[in-house]
Amino acid sequence: MSHLKRLAAPKTWNISRKDRKFIIKTSPGPHKKEQSIPLVVLLRDMLGIVKNSAESKKILHQGFVLVNKTVRRKNEFPVGLMDIIELPLAKKIYRLSITRKGKLYAEEIEKAEERLCRIEGKTVIGKGKIQLNLFGGENIIVDKDDYKIGDVLKLGLADRKVNGNIVLSNNIPALIIGGSHVGEVATIKGIDKSISPTEIMLEDENKKEIRTRLYNVYPIEK
Repeated sequence: MSHLKRLAAPKTWNISRKDRKFIIKTSPGPHKKEQSIPLVVLLRDMLGIVKNSAESKKILHQGFVLVNKTVRRKNEFPVGLMDIIELPLAKKIYRLSITRKGKLYAEEIEKAEERLCRIEGKTVIGKGKIQLNLFGGENIIVDKDDYKIGDVLKLGLADRKVNGNIVLSNNIPALIIGGSHVGEVATIKGIDKSISPTEIMLEDENKKEIRTRLYNVYPIEK
């Protein structure tokens, strides 16, 4: 288990920087370092469910924490944007999101049968199959090339089957996950593919125009 100085931790971590010197690092996993936090930080620093890493280790070892329907047992496991965290004993479910100050936070939700996974890339593989590379490091294989980069799949938590999708298109709401408008939800109004990377035009709740790159835009359900 490795650590880093709290002052050097990613700015997305919503933690106190001065009360202790060190904090645990995330282990290598499905998310980028800046878009994820260790499970112990979620349970102790953000949710206040445990007092210290020893308590966190104990409940994790007993299988009381699920991330995307999978039991996770290590303090350093990285939980990232859009992941679903379930605490069955407490009857609580959370989705990891991001604030307007660019801090990761656990948003409590009532139920979760699927999660939203943005398509980051795709590859044609043997026998006409398409491999979709998803936000968060997962890959799935589909039979038809019905999706494009930037679309979002509704992926079943229990079976990892595609239950539908959200097309990156005009008049669709999107969460902005990076840039100066991070944490805002705005409506897509235009997509400019002549610029690389693709530029997205959005409109916020005050009808103000926002321009940002495709990788900062995460389509969500209305």
